[in-house]
Amino acid sequence: MLSQEDAATPEMNDEPGNGQHSEPSDEDTDSQKIIVPGDQEADIEEILRQRDEYLAMAKRARADYMNLRRRMHSEQQDASETARSEFAMDMLTILDDLERAIEHARNDQDDSGLAEGVALVRDKFLATLGRYGITPIAALGEPFDHNMHDAVAQQPTDQVEPGTVTGVALTGYMMGEKLLRPARVVVAKAPEDQEDQE
Repeated sequence: MLSQEDAATPEMNDEPGNGQHSEPSDEDTDSQKIIVPGDQEADIEEILRQRDEYLAMAKRARADYMNLRRRMHSEQQDASETARSEFAMDMLTILDDLERAIEHARNDQDDSGLAEGVALVRDKFLATLGRYGITPIAALGEPFDHNMHDAVAQQPTDQVEPGTVTGVALTGYMMGEKLLRPARVVVAKAPEDQEDQE
């Protein structure tokens, strides 16, 4: 027969909930591992393959887009340059007329004042073209340069070295680094008697 003290004292055991924790066994750990069936592994591999394929497609699309942008920018620059060149060539014909008017007025003694007026217009016109990078080509007295000059005649002379530009029939112009129009020039050559001696 239990005394009242024995009946009031709870029995201690290893049952769960008594404040003591037991370590999981190897069997419990193995039961928590995720086992992927073979068909699911194949699905994952397919998903990864598609991911890589889409990434490669995205990279190619981005490269194509960048190439397209560069090509469009280059084409726009070319079109702008062509338009500027055509405009400049039209303006040069007006400038040529001004040059001829000045020359004609200077040959006429009664029109000397007109020549000066037209020359002022010509100078302003040249200054305006210069602001857009259009500048005349130096030719007179310079050695002939087939990249800048177009020889229209030869002049026998012993006053300058053969191959020197002695006259300019039509002024040439550059637009930046681009040749807009070559200068049409007269080029010195050795006199015939010197050629015979050689």
